[in-house]
Amino acid sequence: VLDNTIYASGGIVRLKVDGDGAFYGKIFTTEITEDTYSVTCYDQLRYLKNKDTFPFKNKTADEIFIAVCKRMNLNYKVIDKSSHKLPTKLYDNKSYWEMVTDAIDNTLVSTDKKFFVRDNFGTLEFIDVAKQKTNLIVGSKSLLTSYTYKKDIDEDTFNRVKITRSNKEKGTVDSWIVENSDTEKKWGILQYTKSVDDKVNESQIKELANLILKVKNREQKTINIDCIGHPLIKAGSGIKLEIDGIIDTWAICNTVDHDFSDGIDMMSCELTI
Repeated sequence: VLDNTIYASGGIVRLKVDGDGAFYGKIFTTEITEDTYSVTCYDQLRYLKNKDTFPFKNKTADEIFIAVCKRMNLNYKVIDKSSHKLPTKLYDNKSYWEMVTDAIDNTLVSTDKKFFVRDNFGTLEFIDVAKQKTNLIVGSKSLLTSYTYKKDIDEDTFNRVKITRSNKEKGTVDSWIVENSDTEKKWGILQYTKSVDDKVNESQIKELANLILKVKNREQKTINIDCIGHPLIKAGSGIKLEIDGIIDTWAICNTVDHDFSDGIDMMSCELTI
């Protein structure tokens, strides 16, 4: 007979591997059959699904992260700070996750620095991706069991950027375009359009357009791998990929799934190259 008080909703679940904390979260779903009892748990990232209306004025991405964590009473730590101040913005009925990721995306466009948020055994962390390289090497001769490599220009690749701004005096819309003719010849025109507030001046608009083009005018490369894992590899970790004839580079883990069975950690990762 299972003790339901142990598996109550909201119950805390801790997972440690060789003494190191791998997961800390709470029970959200239980499911019972005649011979199984399954439990679904989430860490603190689950609470960023909550929605709210929240204005931010001249805040950095990490300051927005802090404000969100405080409002939700979450444990947090800023590992790496961003110095880039974001323009004033009101998030109306948006999830906290949308607020934080939008701030991170806008920081990436403006600075080419990529930050991310993860839960580290009960503490949400704000981290610079570039500082998360590990010593793990996965490849044809080390740990790898299977992989799928993908490159595309279909979902998040753009070689023309159009910025629009309303002109209240004339009752029209002004626009600015920057583009890369070399990739337009190869790929055709892939246009990204963004509207800005009428307070943004022409110099700022041109700078923004060029920064967006710099980030978006590239093939998107991802790889999914299955391999013998390491419990300390998490989303945001950087690992070295060495796959004969295909890849020899560092890659960032977007998602990581660990399957602990028979004393072996099998890991599935989606990585960005």
